[in-house]
Amino acid sequence: MLALLTPMGPGGLRVQAIHRVVPGLDLAAAGELASTGFRVTRVDTTAVEGGAAAVARDWVAEPGQDCFLVTDGTDVLLLSSPTDAVRARIPTGQPDSWRSLDVVLAHAGLLSGLWGLPDDPTAVLVAHDVPEALRLARERDGVALLLRSSSPADVAAVARDGARMPRKSTLFVPKPRTGLVFRPH
Repeated sequence: MLALLTPMGPGGLRVQAIHRVVPGLDLAAAGELASTGFRVTRVDTTAVEGGAAAVARDWVAEPGQDCFLVTDGTDVLLLSSPTDAVRARIPTGQPDSWRSLDVVLAHAGLLSGLWGLPDDPTAVLVAHDVPEALRLARERDGVALLLRSSSPADVAAVARDGARMPRKSTLFVPKPRTGLVFRPH
């Protein structure tokens, strides 16, 4: 078996979020549908140099809980304070460590719950960074749903509880370099 061992602490394994893009969904409609289960706040991007892209980049980098950014690349909505009804859409039968992940709330509560989308690669695209998500949202006349990263501790807790992380929920870095030299351990 070939394995890459890396520490989970500082200087080791990092987890980056994988964002969602919904083609053909207008930002106003996305906000209106989301407002039935989240507090929706329009973010002022005019006061920030770099506009929506800078707001999105900074938001993704900050720690936070139970909120998402939705943007069409120009305007930005902050979704926070999910209702109990939205939280009730999270499937049971999984450990609490899995049920508490933001990506689970995003899929169960927002994407399939309030927006009525199937968990299908044609209905919901993925983007590995904020610039790609914003570009896809503009190109597809849709919206980007920006997520914050799960922590390595979150991933470890899910694994300890015998569950798997949701599909397309983690981007692990560092990636092994090509030409890496291996030796027996």
